[in-house]
Amino acid sequence: MALLTDFGSATWNNTAGKWGTPGNLTGAVYSYGGNKLTDAGMATALMQMVDTTAMNTVLSGTVAAGDYGGGGLSFDSCVNTTTYTGVQFTLGGTTGGCDVYFQVQTFVEQGIANKGGCDPSAAGASCYSFPQMKLASPTGMVTVHFSDLAGGMPTGASAIAAQIVGLQWQFQSAAPATAGGPQTDCTGINLTIDDVQFVSN
Repeated sequence: MALLTDFGSATWNNTAGKWGTPGNLTGAVYSYGGNKLTDAGMATALMQMVDTTAMNTVLSGTVAAGDYGGGGLSFDSCVNTTTYTGVQFTLGGTTGGCDVYFQVQTFVEQGIANKGGCDPSAAGASCYSFPQMKLASPTGMVTVHFSDLAGGMPTGASAIAAQIVGLQWQFQSAAPATAGGPQTDCTGINLTIDDVQFVSN
């Protein structure tokens, strides 16, 4: 295994806002959201913070019905992880009724504004389509192998592993409880993420 961060003092620099260890892989945390409004008129908004006491990172906020939001770990450089088979992490807290997807940001799909290789303004460009897997139970220790990921670009475990530029957890409004029924807002999201590492088994 190769630990990226457990958000303790050895792998999280609170002053610099950086995870990892100098001389090895480092990066930052971030959050993002869509552009829809909740039933209460509030925009989708997620915030990511690092809890230095509990030693984890927390994604909290609200996702509007039919919308999405998330956060994760950006890498300071593109990483070839073909010696590994996947990523392991520990989740806790609540998802607010949203489905949660684990996504691997790849260089070919990351926008050039974020140091990726995809130009959203180019004709026919379709950026930010990352390989992903829906998490069946977003609590406890989770292992996602690169071969489990579907959709997005590139395809295939080796190709994905060769160009990772970040990891993210995305919340999406769940399907209606009844066919043809309305989707509902996800409120009270408070997901903790810890012990993020590459695995080779």
